[in-house]
Amino acid sequence: MQQYMAQHGTSYYVANRFFPEQVKQDVFTLYAFVRIPDDIVDEPGVDPVKARKELDRLRDYFQDCFDGKSPVPSDDLERNQVASEAAKLFHTYQIPLDRVRDFFAAMYADLEKKVYYTYEELQKYMYGSAEVVGLMMCKIIGYDEAQEAEVFRTAKLLGEAMQYTNFLRDIQEDAIDFDRMYIPEDRLQKHHLNHVLLSQYVAKKPVDDTREKFMSQQVLFCKELYREANEWIALLDPRGTKAVRVASRMYESILDKIIRNEYDVFSMSARTTKREKIRTLLVKTLRYARWEIA
Repeated sequence: MQQYMAQHGTSYYVANRFFPEQVKQDVFTLYAFVRIPDDIVDEPGVDPVKARKELDRLRDYFQDCFDGKSPVPSDDLERNQVASEAAKLFHTYQIPLDRVRDFFAAMYADLEKKVYYTYEELQKYMYGSAEVVGLMMCKIIGYDEAQEAEVFRTAKLLGEAMQYTNFLRDIQEDAIDFDRMYIPEDRLQKHHLNHVLLSQYVAKKPVDDTREKFMSQQVLFCKELYREANEWIALLDPRGTKAVRVASRMYESILDKIIRNEYDVFSMSARTTKREKIRTLLVKTLRYARWEIA
């Protein structure tokens, strides 16, 4: 489980080191469980029919394990083990099964839906693909049940911020490798853009240079999501707040790199290097430590 996170999600892996040992291992399990479906649908040149069958097998294997039934074995022993461990996790922390259903619904959508026309439409997708993972994490970390509504709102905000950060960073990759455009049409239209013009930017064809203003507004919007979510992270059990803050700050640093690249995500990579992650970790966690002392 740990190796899976280290290989596929370096920012999350670094942040996860700040959890106590048992929480750390459980988060590794959860991450592996949600990462596998994501990898299935994000395979370049993915066959939708084949991918849907793989998702069905993983979902059904998990459900059978959760229900205490003997699941139908598959050839992928690693996926079987991850699904089995995840089912135990859901029992241990009493995580509602609706979270899994909503997550898989978003994964199935990636096989069919290529564009989004409104931010509200995109938010429904982000709820299933990212926000429910934050809600699952809350159950593992722990919180005061009297503050559940505020805790869940924070988890959803942070999930939305991280997911939209991904969409901004990966505009070109999503368009070229998967023929998907997550940036909604209604947001583009406010800056006299549309999906056709966005495709031209991806293809590096000469078009009116309005991308910088558009991207700057999206970055500001996303930073506001982080700001609002960060204010409420302290509502989580103290054993988890530092790790969540580190994850938030490391992910927000992707936006900082987009800014340094003058909002050009079409010809410059906004992925943060290991050195940049370490620098962010040192600077921002030390700053957080000073706030704690104060």
